[in-house]
Amino acid sequence: MSEQVSIRQSQRFKTPDDIYKSLEYVNDIGIKSFMFTTHHQPDPVLKKINTNPKFHDFKLIPCMPYAHKYANAMIETGVFEAINKFVPGSKVMAGLKGVGSLISADPVPIMKLLVDSEMKQLKGMNVDSIFLLNIVTDLLIGLGMHNLFLEFSNYIESKYHVKAGFLALPDFVG
Repeated sequence: MSEQVSIRQSQRFKTPDDIYKSLEYVNDIGIKSFMFTTHHQPDPVLKKINTNPKFHDFKLIPCMPYAHKYANAMIETGVFEAINKFVPGSKVMAGLKGVGSLISADPVPIMKLLVDSEMKQLKGMNVDSIFLLNIVTDLLIGLGMHNLFLEFSNYIESKYHVKAGFLALPDFVG
């Protein structure tokens, strides 16, 4: 995508209301799904979708984790506030899972924690599938951590009862 196209798109979808109006339009013409990254801007859009009966059959397809959201929160509010904001459930249990994950060099508990954190904003909504963002997919491929694709897929299917998907850059596929 050229820089000019990117600038035009960022201006067109500058506010959550701009995004919501576009989704209203596509919903009205029969397009019934929305794939998006879980950055901060969809939160108010998702709230509007959730309260509008016109979107009862509209399917959401989140792509996660959106790493910049976590990095920015840690810079802006500090590590503990960021953890408090994003971690679902008991912070003590989440902390123990995180420490255990680091000690055992097993990334699965952290992966589950990140997925659950991202899915908080979609509770009770019509989620069709959940995709792993290309930066994580490509990193896992590059590191040879192929087993995590199965772990991610199994977790998504067992906890959220939807299919998992994986975005990747073409250089890594093949």
